[in-house]
Amino acid sequence: MKVYLTKEEFDDLLEYSMSVPTGTTIGKKWKRHVYSFEAHGQKFSAYYVPKNCTLISDTWLLGTYAKSKKPGYVDITWKDIEVVGELEIDKVIRRFEDRGK
Repeated sequence: MKVYLTKEEFDDLLEYSMSVPTGTTIGKKWKRHVYSFEAHGQKFSAYYVPKNCTLISDTWLLGTYAKSKKPGYVDITWKDIEVVGELEIDKVIRRFEDRGK
């Protein structure tokens, strides 16, 4: 699943590429930078690409603490982030506002 964020929304998220945030409040959100790479014929994902490995993809993920079915625990949901331009969003708003003129 993918989430669409403006550049400002993306920049406002704290980055936790090597850890997770403390304070497991349901709904808390953060971003994580993940690289997928190939090494010795196998695919891996990590927060960096080791030397002599082939980069496959470079992705930002949105992490969110979610309610768990297991009492006393929280789950983490992950979504791919796509940053969209503010102008694209503004165009839709302007078009709606111009209706009826």
